[in-house]
Amino acid sequence: MTEENKTAEIVKGTLNWTGGFSFDAVSGKGHKFAFDGRGGLTPSDALILSLAGCMSIDVVSILEKKRVKLEKYTAEIEGEKTTTFPKHYKSATLTITAKGDGLDENKLGQAVELSREKYCSVLFSLRQDLEFTVKTIVED
Repeated sequence: MTEENKTAEIVKGTLNWTGGFSFDAVSGKGHKFAFDGRGGLTPSDALILSLAGCMSIDVVSILEKKRVKLEKYTAEIEGEKTTTFPKHYKSATLTITAKGDGLDENKLGQAVELSREKYCSVLFSLRQDLEFTVKTIVED
């Protein structure tokens, strides 16, 4: 094992073809879901949702550490893909709407920036030329 591998986390999963363009997926931790290249959850749909999920987990965790008591949190993501192969995401906009005791735009903005700059592994795994925008809304 190389020195680099000692600090790496190995992530595993299995895809089982179920016919057509459909696959049952099982993560290494036993979580199950399905991909369907014709009308269901596609891998690129899962990727953009994973970006929203990664950022959201980070933001909620950071706000919790800031002693914010969340009452509501919603993340909506919209991605734009190129029309030529490989059809990669060229831009994405995440809109976070949150409400909670002790929450203000400053705390929410700081949590978003920490996720963007330090913690969100999905964001860091995407192409470097992705135009990524985050909008925040704090409800009263």
